[in-house]
Amino acid sequence: MDAGRLSDVTSAGDAGDAGDPGEASAASPPQPQRGDQVRLAFASFLMLFVELALIRWITANNVYVTEATNFVLLASFLGIGIGFLNAASSRDYLRWTPLALLALVAFVLEFPVVLHSGAGGPLIFSGVGQARALPQPVSFGLVFLLTVAVMAWLLRTCPTSPAA
Repeated sequence: MDAGRLSDVTSAGDAGDAGDPGEASAASPPQPQRGDQVRLAFASFLMLFVELALIRWITANNVYVTEATNFVLLASFLGIGIGFLNAASSRDYLRWTPLALLALVAFVLEFPVVLHSGAGGPLIFSGVGQARALPQPVSFGLVFLLTVAVMAWLLRTCPTSPAA
């Protein structure tokens, strides 16, 4: 008799689950679609491309950053993390992403840091022409903050983020 009740309860539970398709789909996670996979691949490629481009380009134009080899990489990772944390936000950062990238490019082009050596003299860091370069903490800080902003806002604008 107990075995009979057990089969009745099991069959009643199965019938209830099969009878309400909305309830069964609410319990199971949504399956990824082909378009989602393509967007994820594109977003991953875009993030990696921008990260590597910033690493190579900034270190080519700012000798300070070449001394700290993973500086731009750490800023990129922090920006990506902040972008993931802001994914659920309703704010739209699309209009700020190009401005942050433009500000980073303008800063690096306007204040490059190169190493010059005089005739037998000491090595000196210089900026545009023979002007003195910005102090290292100022250059590091602005490059770091602008890189974080570019990566965070770039991730936030990707179509794969939950809020998009």
